[in-house]
Amino acid sequence: MNVRMWASIISFAGILGLMIFRYALQHSGDNRPERTPEEEVQRKEKAQDELLKMGITKEMLDLNKKSGEEVSVETQDRLSKHDMDVLKKIIAVQSKYHAAKGRLTYAISYPEEPDRLPERYDCLLKIQVPNKYKITLRKDEHDQSYISDGKTEWYVEDIDGSLFSSDKKIDGGGGKLSVLTDYIPLRVESLQQDFILCASKLPEEDHLKSKVYELLLLPRSKDRSDHMRWIRLYFDDLCNLTEMKMEDGQKNRYDIGVREMEYNLEFAEDIFSYSEKE
Repeated sequence: MNVRMWASIISFAGILGLMIFRYALQHSGDNRPERTPEEEVQRKEKAQDELLKMGITKEMLDLNKKSGEEVSVETQDRLSKHDMDVLKKIIAVQSKYHAAKGRLTYAISYPEEPDRLPERYDCLLKIQVPNKYKITLRKDEHDQSYISDGKTEWYVEDIDGSLFSSDKKIDGGGGKLSVLTDYIPLRVESLQQDFILCASKLPEEDHLKSKVYELLLLPRSKDRSDHMRWIRLYFDDLCNLTEMKMEDGQKNRYDIGVREMEYNLEFAEDIFSYSEKE
């Protein structure tokens, strides 16, 4: 049998297979019993969730086409697992918090600069929604504090017991470390303006007490991705934040452990201001 005849047979088999597959799809529900009203509601809710997943994935694909970047297989997999119920659960808990106090362990590594050593800090924070904070970074007995009352941000540096300070007016609470106030406590409405949010429950075999749910944040615009490529937030079984991982536009990595958190405390107003008399 010559090559042309083999090619014709293979082509016909492919067409026939496609026709059978389409027929099976079209008629697969012909003998299905009629759904109950409850089943129909569940079907519509599931379809809506699937459309949401597709919409998020499509948005990411469109975004990355514009920026000329590929969507990684890992990212596509994460997006496909978006669980709206998990996101609602996280929001329900985090939206109840209006103030927070705790400690962070803060590490920055530089994969693109092999000769540069990682930096590590301890961080003490007090935050009051929407834009008041006192955040102190401590490294080798050297303290740097950022203090904001929502209108002014003070920078205070403690070097061997000597204090050096400066201040600046800020617009809308946008100080240097004000970004943390979007995550602690979590403010979804603010984050959704700049990021696509994808929530999921981690596989059972990967569960640690402190890491049950993951919230992946992906930038909505090329300008935003130049600053932060992705952010991953981890929550425990009570939906409290326990860990943050980030990669910035230069591919530097940030690993932030969230420790000893207390929520909804009442702070004295002078906590969020600074006077040189202090």
